Amino acid sequence: MVRLLIFLYSIFFFANITFAAPNVATLQGQIIDPNGQPVEGNSVNITVEIYSPGAEECLLYQEIHNLNMSNSGGLFTLKLGDGTQSGVDYEDTNTFSNAFDNSLGLVSPTTCDSVGSYTSAASDGRKFRLIVDDEVSDQFNPLLKIPPRFL
Repeated sequence: MVRLLIFLYSIFFFANITFAAPNVATLQGQIIDPNGQPVEGNSVNITVEIYSPGAEECLLYQEIHNLNMSNSGGLFTLKLGDGTQSGVDYEDTNTFSNAFDNSLGLVSPTTCDSVGSYTSAASDGRKFRLIVDDEVSDQFNPLLKIPPRFL
């Protein structure tokens, strides 16, 4: 399994989840393979996942971006919220903005690690995960979950 590393250069969101969430946020970074070479495939899929912050690990939102990274040096820019939404049955969190809306209260996504629902508190952040399919490997390669405080 090829493990990909991503170096996040600039991230312009998750500043304060208690305020209104953006409809779209920008994520920039670089994808480097284990040999230190930039990923430059002509069809690289990046899956963005937003999770609840606690041990319940509820998947609140998921979208996929397909990028032509030829001659990019591994550099990319994503507009989160503009990707192709994937997955189903997110119920109350059916948009990027709703995934950060702490005023929704109880939500019941169908994918939680430990319990079947998540009730947000006013100060809750979110967990963020990127999965990169670099077209070299046949598997999606999840990167570590990045707590919002590090973004």
